[in-house]
Amino acid sequence: MLCGQNPEQSNRNHHEDERRKEKWRERGEEKEVEVEEKLEEEEEKEERCPQERLVSKPLMDTLWAMFKLNKCPTRGDSQSLAFEFNMTVKQIKQWFRKRRKSYNKDMYKQKYKKRSK
Repeated sequence: MLCGQNPEQSNRNHHEDERRKEKWRERGEEKEVEVEEKLEEEEEKEERCPQERLVSKPLMDTLWAMFKLNKCPTRGDSQSLAFEFNMTVKQIKQWFRKRRKSYNKDMYKQKYKKRSK
């Protein structure tokens, strides 16, 4: 306590600091609860909609063989693959689109490495 300071004032300041700390703790606990609730909601969404579908080995072999022959299958090829493996044409197109994207990305990296040497 400083000289010339009223003892009642120092106690009052001390109590205000404690109140502020309590409010801060309460806000922190509220934020933790909100974060935990958001995480639980995200986990429930993931359980309802799995991100990746497990695909059979014959399907993957067939898709990769088709990809090696032709990076962009025709509409008929997509329909036959979809019918054969009980998938939609959209799923087949999406698979080929993703593979083309990664293939082109890898080709660009290799080309860039050759240039830098």
